[in-house]
Amino acid sequence: MLGEIAAVAGGVAQSAAQSIGANKLVTKATEFVDTKFRGPKLISEIKEQLRIKFGEESFYNDFDAYINEYHTIEHVIDMFYNIGKDTIVSNRSFVVQNLKDFTVRHSQYGAYDIAMIKEAFELIYVYVHSSLVCLNPHTDAGKLQISGAILAEQNHHEHDEINAKLDLLLSQNASLMVNKKDLVESLQEDIGITSDAIKSFLKQIDEISEQDIGDDESIAKYFELSSSALVKLRGEPQSQVDKVICALQCRMAIRYCNLGNVDKAFECLSNIDSKAANESKIYHFVYAIIIVNHSIESKFEEARVNLNKALKLDENYHRAILAMQFLNALQKKTSLEVIIKEIDSHFESILNKNEDKDLIADYYIHRAFIYKEFDDFSNAEAMFNKAKEFGYNQMVADYNLALLHYSKATQHLPKNERFFGVDVDVAALSKTVAICQYWLVNSGASISDFIRMRMVALYVSVCGILGIKHGLASIDEYLQSPNLDYEAKRALIFELEGAISEKYMAYLDAGDRLYAETINYYKAENYEGLKEKYAGIAEETLKSLPTPTLFMVLQMCVINHDTDTYYFYRKYVKPYDETPLIYCLDAYALEAEGKVGEAKAIVDQYKETSNDYHLLSNIIGFYVRNAFFDDATQLFLSILTKSTIDEIFIDDKEDFFDHAITFFTKNKSILAKQFIEVAGEELSANEKIWRVKAQFYNAISDLPNLLKCLDWLYKKTGDFNIGFNRIICNFQLMHYDEALGEAHSLLSTIQEGNVSQRTRVIWLISNINLYLDKKEESYEWAKKAHDLTKEIPSDPSHVAYLARAIRTEHVSEALPESIEYKKIHPIIVDGWMKEVKLPSENSGEMLINKLDEALGSSYTDYLQRERAFATNYKQNHLPNAIILKMNDSLAYFFIFAKQNKLFVSNGDVAVMESKAKIMCDDVFVDALTLIVLKQYGCFDLLKKIPRIHICYATANKLQEYYPTFDFLYVRELLSWLSASDNIIWEENGFSFETDLSNIFSNEYLVCCHISASANVPLLTIEPNIELLCADEEDGLFTGLRTVDPVSLCYHFMDTFPEEAHQGIYQLLGYCSFINFNATSIITQIKKDGNTVNADSLSRFFFCNTSCNMISFANVYLETAKYLVSQNKDITIDFIELLLKDADKIWRRSAHYRYCIEQFYDKESEAKVQATVQYLVFLLVEIKGILNEIPERIKTLYEKVSLHVTKKFCKDFIEKVKGTLLADE
Repeated sequence: MLGEIAAVAGGVAQSAAQSIGANKLVTKATEFVDTKFRGPKLISEIKEQLRIKFGEESFYNDFDAYINEYHTIEHVIDMFYNIGKDTIVSNRSFVVQNLKDFTVRHSQYGAYDIAMIKEAFELIYVYVHSSLVCLNPHTDAGKLQISGAILAEQNHHEHDEINAKLDLLLSQNASLMVNKKDLVESLQEDIGITSDAIKSFLKQIDEISEQDIGDDESIAKYFELSSSALVKLRGEPQSQVDKVICALQCRMAIRYCNLGNVDKAFECLSNIDSKAANESKIYHFVYAIIIVNHSIESKFEEARVNLNKALKLDENYHRAILAMQFLNALQKKTSLEVIIKEIDSHFESILNKNEDKDLIADYYIHRAFIYKEFDDFSNAEAMFNKAKEFGYNQMVADYNLALLHYSKATQHLPKNERFFGVDVDVAALSKTVAICQYWLVNSGASISDFIRMRMVALYVSVCGILGIKHGLASIDEYLQSPNLDYEAKRALIFELEGAISEKYMAYLDAGDRLYAETINYYKAENYEGLKEKYAGIAEETLKSLPTPTLFMVLQMCVINHDTDTYYFYRKYVKPYDETPLIYCLDAYALEAEGKVGEAKAIVDQYKETSNDYHLLSNIIGFYVRNAFFDDATQLFLSILTKSTIDEIFIDDKEDFFDHAITFFTKNKSILAKQFIEVAGEELSANEKIWRVKAQFYNAISDLPNLLKCLDWLYKKTGDFNIGFNRIICNFQLMHYDEALGEAHSLLSTIQEGNVSQRTRVIWLISNINLYLDKKEESYEWAKKAHDLTKEIPSDPSHVAYLARAIRTEHVSEALPESIEYKKIHPIIVDGWMKEVKLPSENSGEMLINKLDEALGSSYTDYLQRERAFATNYKQNHLPNAIILKMNDSLAYFFIFAKQNKLFVSNGDVAVMESKAKIMCDDVFVDALTLIVLKQYGCFDLLKKIPRIHICYATANKLQEYYPTFDFLYVRELLSWLSASDNIIWEENGFSFETDLSNIFSNEYLVCCHISASANVPLLTIEPNIELLCADEEDGLFTGLRTVDPVSLCYHFMDTFPEEAHQGIYQLLGYCSFINFNATSIITQIKKDGNTVNADSLSRFFFCNTSCNMISFANVYLETAKYLVSQNKDITIDFIELLLKDADKIWRRSAHYRYCIEQFYDKESEAKVQATVQYLVFLLVEIKGILNEIPERIKTLYEKVSLHVTKKFCKDFIEKVKGTLLADE
């Protein structure tokens, strides 16, 4: 590429000297970008890898926001760029710290997500390390520093693994647990600096441990590796070889231990050199843990001796301390309190730091087993769950919890008495429910009556506690059974769906019959009947009423906003029954009185502590009613989290997920996705959930997922509106053939008399045919809609029919028909078609007046508005979107562009070059920019970008333009969108309104928002959009980066120069502020057959005093210098063109010269000086290029020279020359 680029931005203030300073600044900036070029590209690559691998995970949006906010990737890159200056943080330290910070900010994610997030952070570190260090380390010091850090990381990892995952079932009454994890010994202290051979051997050991294989297969692989040890480690120091063998045998011993083969486990340990074994804390730990794991009482003292040896070698060997305390529990050497106190004392600092999650998990799991040994089931369960929170193996912990939950659940229940609102262990009870439902409802297995009745009694009792319906198909058999007591029978009756019949009332005593009647009033919403019933009850009876009965009465009072009656009955609640259920009713009564603040203070106390789903669900309702949306959000998330770990039992999951997804959708929160994912797993065949999912996907314009929902719902329901929307969704996805087939199918299901539905579908068929380029079919179906609605003159089909006829070239048929229709319905049709009687005198003026009268506007006024708008657009560089605001027509847009030229770039060379560099493999692009690129010949360059991100709104915007006119570029763009394989489709996100909505289309702002959120540059024809978005208050466009069509061309200038220069040439014809260089001109000359075509090259000659004129001169002169080396005749032709343009520039400056002569005007003086500099510079350089001015252009050359010398003295001209020479 040749030399300087014409700087078309800036005024006269850009003097030659300033231009040179700017060039130096650009050079420095370029050096900086070159130095850091790999950084931005690497960031983009990493983010793409993260998106591909984790983009569908529920945590991804929070994770992406975290790494963007805290510049996580950039910090790792900077760390490796500054090797030798900064401390290199190890992989593990990096992951642990970021995982800690992330989970503090986002505590809602469970163990599965945490594991995935950990993997994501590891990907960042490894990817940067591989790119910047493994492939191209900067310095030797850096290599050593990094190697040390990575080695430390590996050793730390080994230490963790050897100490971490002995999944012990430490109980006499349970079978041995199978451990799928390996034991890895930390050898850094034992071996120290090792050879490559030993490192390689250790790596092979680790690779076996990392494989997800069984214990038998692992042992076989260890044996195979062991057999090669003598060969692979030949020549290594014997002491180091012995320690390596110790590590290998310890691993094999643990595998045998897991298989229950204690003899083989001890045999492995016996193969270890005695000195290596004695010096290895791991050996002593493994020896002891085999004994403890299998409760070999005869060897408990041996285990204690070995644990003491391990602790002597490392007094902070945390897992040996845990094993020792558990051994104390097994032997009952001391009390539970003392053991727990000693463990807690040792782990206090570790817990406070909260860094080593695996170690803390082991702390809690050992606590659980110790509690279990002392029959403290409650604390044992709490510790198992706590261990899971810190990443302990879910399966192992749940297996042990299964042995605890029944006894844990039943020990808290009151015996032989009724209770109200008692706080229960929902986790245990939910497991009881799951088991009972399996046997009583789902399995269909045969079960003895004796056992079945006891299971029914247990089941309905638990259902009553949890406030859920039992769902048993028939209760008559159970009610008649002598094996079921009264409490179970009343629970069966009260938990029935629907009203309680007299048949079942007969089983109840007098007090329970009143409760049953109250339930019936409640279910029937018969408040007046309830009040009448209770008005006849004596006060003494009211005082003795059970609280559940009063609770039902109080609920109805609150529902009906009858606070006076509420407080009347509230006083009869016994003090010992004052529970959160009652207190929350008090809050809702306060709410009914308008005392929302007091009410909130009450319910806030229970949103975190209660595990009663119905209580929490009502609190959510309170928050939503009173617009406490943040509180509602947190409570929804809390319930979801608790439900996934069985801390809360949701009996009506359909209702919960329906409300949650609807709430988040209405509040435009992407958190709805989190609930959709869980609901999709648990309620995959639930119609209501599919409907709310469809609402959410529609709200964010996720069309593929919306289509899945609509397909499922239509197949399930056959509903017309769902089928209709399904066709539209396929249409918006440009699945035209599918949409057309579905439309015909839907039409066949509609009754002939249903004109409304048939008309809607017929218009869909007409539209789809139009997009399939079937104009005749499109017109015929439009006519069918017109004919079908002839008796409904207000139907929009009639005006649409005429428009479709014009679009499909059938106006000669439709217009006479429409005129006749107007005669029948003159008033209604007059709204969209007017009859104009032309005057007999056919003068143009009279014709215009008549048209003005018919249209209600003046053509003269229209022209004035157009001129005023064009002036405003040019002077203030208005956004191009304003043009479409004036007239939403692409035809108008391009007519305006032809007459006035578009501003698609700000013309600043440095900005343009910078933007050209930020374009990598990904770019967003909006609809209007696509159209401009297609119309002005730059579209082929866009297609060379590997991944083009398109919002669905962009495709739909293009579809909107197509029905009006058959714009070739719109049709071709739609075809490209439907067929291209390098398009990344993006959902639109939730709708929003900003101040910019008054200027730009919703589609364009969606592109800006999604582009900013994805950190992918937006290719746009709006050069000032970044400045406009920077002032937006809601942060919707924070981080928006844009590139323009000129940047696009220069991005490909080296790789596809001909296409890039042709793009520049095309833009010059219709746009302002387009940067070009000498190569652009030369390329066009070559394209014109190596001739100087004045018309063709006129696009390059628009230099004026608002530009950096010397920059233009340099480009023209570089062109001449190149041409003179190729063909002198062509050079003379070009210089002749250049001198003619210079003559025009001189004549255009006459106004400014006049201003200087008549009165002093500083701005005019600057413009004249810039013109003179430009002319003098050209004249001097042209003479230097040609040596001697040829006769053919001599007159023209002298004419331009005379302009200057005639107006300005010789001293002034020499001064100008001197300034130019000084600048050079």
